Amino acid sequence: MIAVGFAGTVPEFSVMMELMLPLLPQSESEVKTVVELWDADLARDASDRLPRVDKPPLVIGGGQDLAAPLWQCRKVPSGSRGPRRRSSPGRAPATQWGLERTEEFLAEVLAFFAAQPAPAATG
Repeated sequence: MIAVGFAGTVPEFSVMMELMLPLLPQSESEVKTVVELWDADLARDASDRLPRVDKPPLVIGGGQDLAAPLWQCRKVPSGSRGPRRRSSPGRAPATQWGLERTEEFLAEVLAFFAAQPAPAATG
């Protein structure tokens, strides 16, 4: 499912879709499997474990993101330590942000990792 505005912003949209078609479910059985995976993912609620997370998360979502909608992303910081929350520009899904504005996306992710303290030495 592609964001509504994506087709109009990328002239090579049809070429890109053609390249992606093999990655999409091709049969009723494959679609059923994808739906089962989504259902299993939705059934798994780990919010009760968020207070035990001892590392700050980077939470990235997008306005029209089916996998990481902003309302869901807002729940993560409330139960974890030192979160950094980012939403993709406009209403685009986070995955689209990573594809269309890769340098900006990577700069955000790499800056987050660079700001994390080094793990304690074990030995």
